[in-house]
Amino acid sequence: MNLADLLLRQATDRPGQVALVEGSGRTKRSITYGDLADRSAADARHLRDAGIGPGRRVLLFLPLSIDLYSAIIAIVRVGAAGVVIDPHEGLRHVNRCAAAARPDAMIAVRRAHLLRLLCPALRRIPRHYAVGGGLPWTRRWDHVAASAAVGDRAQRGPAAMTPDDAALLTFTSGSTGVPKCAIRTHGVLSAQYEALRDAIALEPGQVDFATLPIFALANLAGGLTTILHDWSDPSISRVTAAPAFLRARAPGDRRLHTVFTGGGPVFPADLEDIRGRFPEARIVVLYGSTEAEPIAHIATEAMSAEDLDAMRRGRGLLVGSPVPQVALRIIRNRAGESIGPLDRAALDALTCPPGTAGEIIVSGPHVLRGYLDGIGDEETKVRVGDSTWHRTGDAGRLDARGRLWLLGRAAACLRDERGELYPLEAESVARQDPAVVRAAVVGIDGSRIMLVECARDDLDGIAQRLRPVLEPFGIGQTRRVARIPMDRRHGAKIDYAALQRMVAAMRP
Repeated sequence: MNLADLLLRQATDRPGQVALVEGSGRTKRSITYGDLADRSAADARHLRDAGIGPGRRVLLFLPLSIDLYSAIIAIVRVGAAGVVIDPHEGLRHVNRCAAAARPDAMIAVRRAHLLRLLCPALRRIPRHYAVGGGLPWTRRWDHVAASAAVGDRAQRGPAAMTPDDAALLTFTSGSTGVPKCAIRTHGVLSAQYEALRDAIALEPGQVDFATLPIFALANLAGGLTTILHDWSDPSISRVTAAPAFLRARAPGDRRLHTVFTGGGPVFPADLEDIRGRFPEARIVVLYGSTEAEPIAHIATEAMSAEDLDAMRRGRGLLVGSPVPQVALRIIRNRAGESIGPLDRAALDALTCPPGTAGEIIVSGPHVLRGYLDGIGDEETKVRVGDSTWHRTGDAGRLDARGRLWLLGRAAACLRDERGELYPLEAESVARQDPAVVRAAVVGIDGSRIMLVECARDDLDGIAQRLRPVLEPFGIGQTRRVARIPMDRRHGAKIDYAALQRMVAAMRP
C-alpha cells in the first residue's frame, strides 16, 4: 500500500476539478487534481534522481500552499517520509527536532533557510532546496520541478510500502519536556481518512476553508476543493477551525453550510458565538488529538437543553459519542505515572464506571502506536497484549448513553482536602460571564483561585458575579490577568507550562 494511491485517486476520478486554491487577489492561484498529480510526479522524479526513496526523510518548511501538498504527495510517492517542524516554537525546538529526525533533504521557503545559520542540525542536512527564489549552495525547488516536468510525464507508480512504514513525522511542542515525534504511518493516515470521511462528511465537490494541514490532506483524498487562505472566496461552503479563528470572523460575512470546530475546549459561550456569526450553518464539535484524530464528535442539534445546562453548571463539555473506529475507556487518573504493560483483566480493573471522572485512553487503527525512537512511549502508551492504547492526557467521563464529556487536562486536576477539581468543571462556569474572555483555575498555596482574562476592567463586578457560582467548587478568589497563555499554533488550548510559570510568579 501507499498513501499516495489514496491522494492520487481523485486525479483519475475528477482530473479537471480544482483541488487547491492559495493566495488572494492578484496572487491567487489554483491547481486541478490532474495537474497536482502531474506536478507531484515531476517532484517525485527529482527526489528519486537525488537518491530519496524508502527509508529517507525530507524536512518541509513550507506554508499551507500548493507547493506543500505537491511535495508531500511526491515524498510519500517515492516511499520517503515528510518531516514537519513548527518554526514558531523557537530555534532551540527546531534544532532539537531536526537532530532527532535526521532528514536527508530540506525543502523550504527562502526565509526558512536562514535558520541554517543558527541551527547546526539543519546545516548537517545533505540536500537543500529553496522555494520561491535562489540561495547560495541551495537548489531552487521550483526550477527542479519545472525542468523535471518538461517532456517527461512518466507516471511511475508509488513505491510499495507496508502499513507500518512512516509517511509523515510531526513534533509536539515539547513545552512540558523533550519534543515527541509522532510517526504517522501509511496505514494510520489511510485509516484516519476513513474515520474523518465519516466524522466530517467528506463529499466530493464541496468547498472547504482549511486551517489545519491534516484536514486539507483528508480533503484531497475525499475530492473536495480546499481554499487555503482567502476567507472572502464566495464559493466556501464549510470550514474546519478552532473557536479562536471563528471568533475573529465578522458576523454574517459568510454563508456556510457546516462549521466544524475543535482543537481545544468548545464552551457553550463559543457555540452561542459561532451560531450568531453563522446562523444558517450546522455546527459540529470535534474532539481529537495529534495522536488520534478524530475521537468523538457531536452536532449541536443533538445537544439537548439539559446537556447545555449541564455544561454551563460545570459538568464538563459534551463532545459526543466516540467514533466507531476507536475503542475508548476512562481509567483512574494516574497522570505523571507510567502504566503497564497490562493484561485485559488489569485494564478492566483500571477502568472507571460511567459517570466517574478519569483519564481518556483510546485504541484503534488511526491511533498512533508510538513515537520516534520510543521517546514519549512510556508515559503515553499502554500495552495490553498485542494492542496499544494511547493516553490522551485529557480527563473526562462517559455518561449513561456512552457520550464523552471533557473535563480538562488530567495533570491539571487540583487535589486537596475538598476533593478533586478538574479545570473545565469550573472554567466552563466562569466562561458564562460575558466579560470573561478566558479562564483558568489554579491552586496557589492551598487556595483554589480563578484567573480571568477580561474584556473589561470591572474586576470587582466580575468577581461579585462569579463568587456565588464558583463557591460550590471551593473557589474563593478571582484574579484578573492580562493574558492567559494559550498554545501558539491555534490559540485554542491553555499552555500549561507557561501557566505554571505565571502561577509561580504570583506566589509571595
